[in-house]
Amino acid sequence: MVKQPYILFAHDWNEKNKREIYKSQAERRILENKLIYLEKKEEVTADEIAELQTQISNIRQRNFRRIVVDDITPESLVTQLEENDTLLMISDEAGMLGNFSGRYSNNIPNLDLLLKSWNGETYISDRATRSSIILKKPYMSICLACQPYVFDSMINNMAFRGSGLIVRFVYCFPVSNIGSRRYDTQPVPDQIAADYAFLVYKLLDSKFAYHTTEEMYLHFAENAYNEFVSY
Repeated sequence: MVKQPYILFAHDWNEKNKREIYKSQAERRILENKLIYLEKKEEVTADEIAELQTQISNIRQRNFRRIVVDDITPESLVTQLEENDTLLMISDEAGMLGNFSGRYSNNIPNLDLLLKSWNGETYISDRATRSSIILKKPYMSICLACQPYVFDSMINNMAFRGSGLIVRFVYCFPVSNIGSRRYDTQPVPDQIAADYAFLVYKLLDSKFAYHTTEEMYLHFAENAYNEFVSY
């Protein structure tokens, strides 16, 4: 229920903008095909090729937007942040943290992008198998609801502790209901769910409708900031 409005917003946004997305992708392909044709011509100058390459590089291809990620590898996260700038990693588990602690890389942790996405620090990825990727201001919010054993594993992971990853989270521990939990609990009222979805849509509409190259920041009120410092 918490994740659903973000997924639905991305779906609605993609449906609304898919013509412009396809048009952007087609414009880039047309220029790339022109470049291939131009490079094969005998009578062509370096200036002509450079001019076309500049046109291609100035086009930022629009893609179908992603807002939420869940089970994702470090390599895929690089690609998704390159295309979307900002992401929300939200899950009622925390299994994806294993991907960054070395599950698929011989137990070698890969935490750099997670750490840099906390404060928007520039991230540069160079791989022999693909062109370099430069993320100027990657931002990602992470919201996990994990079982106690997952939390214990994260806290005791030396890579997580030594890198400072675990101190980037704010932790919330609910009072245990073990022994007194009811099966026939009432569902969340429809009006509360609708109000929450409306708020998510309103905020995301503002984010994507008015987003420019200049970042918009939301700051703590003074009393909230003092509470956070005390925490």
